[in-house]
Amino acid sequence: MKRYLATCPHTREIKRERGDFVTEGNKSYFRVDEVITEVVPCGGKSYVVIGDSPFSQSSGIDPMGIEVKCKDCGKTYYLFPTQG
Repeated sequence: MKRYLATCPHTREIKRERGDFVTEGNKSYFRVDEVITEVVPCGGKSYVVIGDSPFSQSSGIDPMGIEVKCKDCGKTYYLFPTQG
């Protein structure tokens, strides 16, 4: 049985807002003071298989590799079977 390590190696941007709740009369709202953009590793563990065998025997790359698309960030990458 082939086992694949299923963590996405790509990064993604996350936007966070820093602020405070403000009450004016009967209305209350969230006032944004600062927007912070961070680049964090995706690390998604769920994926969809796009190609079962994208590499040929003579390519020099493991022919048991598969091409997958991450469900969290939407980027594609290759997975290869683990040893053991």
